[in-house]
Amino acid sequence: MILNFRYHLFTISAIFAALGIGILIGSSIIGHDKLILEQERIIKDIGDDIKNIRQENLQLKNDITEMEKELEYRKKIEKRFYTLVLKDIIKGENYYLILSDRLKENYGSELEYIFEKAGVQLKFINNIEEFQLDKQGKVIIWGKQNINRFKSGLYSNLKGEEIIYLDNKGSIADFILSLLESETNSEQST
Repeated sequence: MILNFRYHLFTISAIFAALGIGILIGSSIIGHDKLILEQERIIKDIGDDIKNIRQENLQLKNDITEMEKELEYRKKIEKRFYTLVLKDIIKGENYYLILSDRLKENYGSELEYIFEKAGVQLKFINNIEEFQLDKQGKVIIWGKQNINRFKSGLYSNLKGEEIIYLDNKGSIADFILSLLESETNSEQST
């Protein structure tokens, strides 16, 4: 009887093992198709997302290009506008401009262009200690650092001239507007 029970136990274990292996193989075969379909769907979704991102990127690049063109156009109009306004208010004047190297590097050529087109003479002062007015004119001190130097007495050779202080954020627009305000205020006070 012990031998029979041992064979019986072995047979039942083999049946359950075969059943388990069959279930495992069967579920992997059936699940494999679903897994492949799910992977294909995910890959398609990722591809669609990449395509949408590329389209958005292209649209943003086109928008940036249009904005750059608009900015260039506005800068040209701004230069023309400043020239016309300066021409009416300060035509024929001579100005001597004290400014930092950084401001001159960033805005010097643009200021020269605007003032030249307006018929206004603008001369940059590099060495303030040796500076003497060669014509009647006004001295513009642009920037907080230069204004502080002047007020502390470093520019003692400029006492007799008419001096305009322009302490602004360091842009052409601020410079022109501050100069125009200063000039119109001085005209109204005389």
